[in-house]
Amino acid sequence: MIHKMLRSNEKYPENRNLIAGLGDDLTSLISNMSIDMAEELILQAEEVLKTAMLCKTNGDLVGAAEAEG
Repeated sequence: MIHKMLRSNEKYPENRNLIAGLGDDLTSLISNMSIDMAEELILQAEEVLKTAMLCKTNGDLVGAAEAEG
C-alpha cells in the first residue's frame, strides 16, 4: 500500500527525495500499529501528498508547505 501510494506520486523528479523520505517515515511509524490504523494513516498521508503535489504543480508553495505540515 505504501509502495503504491508513493509510486503514484513520483511523476516529477523533484518529488523523489520527498517521497523516499516519506516512505521511510511511514514504514517506521506504522510498524507497531494495528493493520486498520496503519491503513487509515496511509490513506490520510496519500491525500496530504496529493494536495501538496497539486499545490506545487500550480506554483502554490505556501499551500504545499501547509499540506505537508
